[in-house]
Amino acid sequence: MSKLDNVKLILDVGSVRSFISGLLAAYRVYSVDIRDREYTHENETVINCDAKSIPLDDESVDAVVTLCSLQHFGLGKYGDEFDLDADKTALNEMIRILKPNGHLIFSTTVTSNTPIIHFNAQRIFSLELIREYCRDLTLVEEKLYNPRNRTFCSSEELDTPIGGHWDLYLGDYRK
Repeated sequence: MSKLDNVKLILDVGSVRSFISGLLAAYRVYSVDIRDREYTHENETVINCDAKSIPLDDESVDAVVTLCSLQHFGLGKYGDEFDLDADKTALNEMIRILKPNGHLIFSTTVTSNTPIIHFNAQRIFSLELIREYCRDLTLVEEKLYNPRNRTFCSSEELDTPIGGHWDLYLGDYRK
């Protein structure tokens, strides 16, 4: 993944707390979460809201990260409203607040088959759908990971979802 040179403000959307703690060592972070919670560090500002409507100005953050969150938006599992388009709406919202040349870095579940929803747990995206959602951005780098084999893989090696196990996608896009 690319280095985040000249980054002053990162927006994290729904990632796990331990990841945010690492970011806080070097950056000012806005954390978006649908669930009520308080900040854990002086460099963090918590915004309790739905990712479909983030109360920040257009082009106001240097980088947006969302790790294994996008697939859960709009399915009601975390107290959010049921909305089958929430993933796309939230991603567009993240792009809206990203500064020109800023980076959108996200991970999610991925399959070699047709995208599916395992109600109400998560979506499993196809590479084609991810790339369609990010069509107005420039791909910097992407990685695919097979957690069962603990190895990175190619798109040709993506597994079919079996028994609740999916491969992972990690993408870095520039606006």
